[in-house]
Amino acid sequence: MARILTAGNEFGHYEGDGFTIYRGPVTTSRNQPFGPTSPQRAVGDWYFYLTDDTGLEYSFATSHPSGVDEFYLRCHMYFGGRTDGTWEAMRFEAANDALILRFGTIDGGSGTNNAGYFRPGFYAPTGTTSFLDAVNVYRNHWWHLVEMYIKFGASGRIKLWMNDRLEADWSGSLVGGGAETEMTFFRLSYDKITGGGASYRGYDNIAINDLTGPINNHRIGNGWVLPLRPVGNGTTSQLTNTFGNSTDNFKFINKPTIYNPSGLVGTSTPNDKDTYVLPSLTNEFRGVNSIKVGAHGVRNGASITKAKMLLKPPAQAEIDSPTGAGVGVALPVGSLEYFSQDIESNPNTGNEPFTKAELDGMEAGIQFIA
Repeated sequence: MARILTAGNEFGHYEGDGFTIYRGPVTTSRNQPFGPTSPQRAVGDWYFYLTDDTGLEYSFATSHPSGVDEFYLRCHMYFGGRTDGTWEAMRFEAANDALILRFGTIDGGSGTNNAGYFRPGFYAPTGTTSFLDAVNVYRNHWWHLVEMYIKFGASGRIKLWMNDRLEADWSGSLVGGGAETEMTFFRLSYDKITGGGASYRGYDNIAINDLTGPINNHRIGNGWVLPLRPVGNGTTSQLTNTFGNSTDNFKFINKPTIYNPSGLVGTSTPNDKDTYVLPSLTNEFRGVNSIKVGAHGVRNGASITKAKMLLKPPAQAEIDSPTGAGVGVALPVGSLEYFSQDIESNPNTGNEPFTKAELDGMEAGIQFIA
């Protein structure tokens, strides 16, 4: 498969999407409510929020041990109310922490003002001058759609789209200071490169595709990462809740843990599972590129070690991922942590993307295995 990161902060915590603190204080202020809205006013619950000298990082070390050298990226970004000076917004780094490339902003005129202008640009590992600037200027204090194609190496390439318009297309050597050509760390970073005053940056609806697999191997385009939280019990209810029964289990998992004082659902019996009915998408959305099934949990006893994430489209067979006997997502040990699995296509339809008809009435859930 080709989708290697989907992140919309819909758990209300950066750890829900696999991010950790890269720089600055460890604080929940890195999560802020709402975000960019779709044309018909659909909106996620949270977005990533950075102030001066703070950052978050996502590591591909486990999923891509040798790194990633070519990918497409999509992100909605909010460029605060001030964009004077030159500021970093993203970093792409190798496994040894060597910086390969930076993405940031340059004052495009009146950047000290709310709704002033900036130009996006790319920066080499060293230096304060952009080697690739956008053609046009954009207002700060707005959400903007940012898309990139990046290929590292001696024959490197960068393409930048802003709000669906191609802004830059560059070819040349694109390597780190030690000739690194593989990204292991993707970092959201708000840091001064030179001059200017601080504001803040917002990030939402992040998606990264590599170029492998039959789908999600190309430019991503505009889109939204939206939460679908359970609205009812599904066809299977085998897990036990904190009241010692399996009645209305969805009430225990239909909101983030911090907002649900009722506790968890779980089991000590391998292969037990629950599924839950999801709400329908609005008619604005006719399908999805990828579904991320996530949970917040902890291992319960020695007999349960892993989880399979489940989807059940209406009138179709249940899908489990990762597939295979005894194969699952490792459960956290000792304390509650987030874990998830991306499901990009529907094996019931020859691995085509999910349609709206398959999403409406869909169930999602979890199965615990030995």
